[in-house]
Amino acid sequence: KHENIFLNSHRPSSFFFLSICQFCSFLVIIFFSFHTSLYFPSFVDYFNIFILFNLKND
Repeated sequence: KHENIFLNSHRPSSFFFLSICQFCSFLVIIFFSFHTSLYFPSFVDYFNIFILFNLKND
């Protein structure tokens, strides 16, 4: 029974680790987009319009 508990607890931890990796990559992408916004303001305008559109749908 202890082995079962260990296996069940080990699986979510790996899933949690994967989600953290995805979240970090997401933050890097967002940071990169905001950093390049100084050079490409049109991209940020499009990004803001996309956010506003999603908020309107809610």
